[in-house]
Amino acid sequence: MTYNILIFGAGAIGAFYGSRLAQGKDVEVSVICRSNYNAVKEKGFQVDSPYYGKYSWKPTNVYRNPKEAHGQRWDYVVVTTKSLPDVSDDSALLEGVIGEGTAIVLIQNGIGKNNSDSILMLANVKLRC
Repeated sequence: MTYNILIFGAGAIGAFYGSRLAQGKDVEVSVICRSNYNAVKEKGFQVDSPYYGKYSWKPTNVYRNPKEAHGQRWDYVVVTTKSLPDVSDDSALLEGVIGEGTAIVLIQNGIGKNNSDSILMLANVKLRC
């Protein structure tokens, strides 16, 4: 069985965790990129870790926005955006991505009221980091 993982928020944290998850057997990791879409689509990510060293990682698929990832079966959606509920409601963006059986993993930080509860309402399986 192949696990399909979607990283929502492919900045430094999302790129790092995505690259580590992609090392697993039978794992395909895709990302949603906004401002860095063109660079990631063309070259992937360059990771420089004191523990894992320097390496490159190219996601299975790179999407410009969540709508492009609709209709896929995602086993896990890893949310690595900043939690800024006064600026953006990530749960609204993820509605078409989360399906039955999709687990949501939150790796977020932010200031103010946390919006993770609205994201977690979208799935039955929930993990917070």
